[in-house]
Amino acid sequence: MTAQYVYLLSNVSDYPTGNRPQDLKLSSAAWVSEKKLLLLERSDELNIGAVRRVLADLTNATDVSGLPIAQTLALEDSSLDLASVGITPAATAVVYRNEETPEITDFKLEGLSILNRNEVAITNDNDFGVGVTIPLSSKLWIIRLAQQIQ
Repeated sequence: MTAQYVYLLSNVSDYPTGNRPQDLKLSSAAWVSEKKLLLLERSDELNIGAVRRVLADLTNATDVSGLPIAQTLALEDSSLDLASVGITPAATAVVYRNEETPEITDFKLEGLSILNRNEVAITNDNDFGVGVTIPLSSKLWIIRLAQQIQ
């Protein structure tokens, strides 16, 4: 490990109704540059549009690896005032929301790969058909972004 940074998930109100804060998670990440990551943030709820691609910029974020608070679960406390403990989280920008492609109806998108500055590939996770009554097929989508990933 070379560093640890704080990433704040999107507000649950940015997702479709019915999602709860504990439903949000990061499913995948891909390096854009030394200080930038493209993240696949999603919800566990079966809502269309509950997936987004977020660009996280670590340039001005605080490396918390040497801070005592990094050894506790206090960072997961949503009421914690990060500025009061000297922490700047990663800057974020949503670069794509799944409601832009309504044909993608799978909710459990977990694979992400950057193909070039304008295109990303995403895949679903079918859990190898374990624990489901109707097996889901594996799928791959190529998405062209409106703006280049910088």
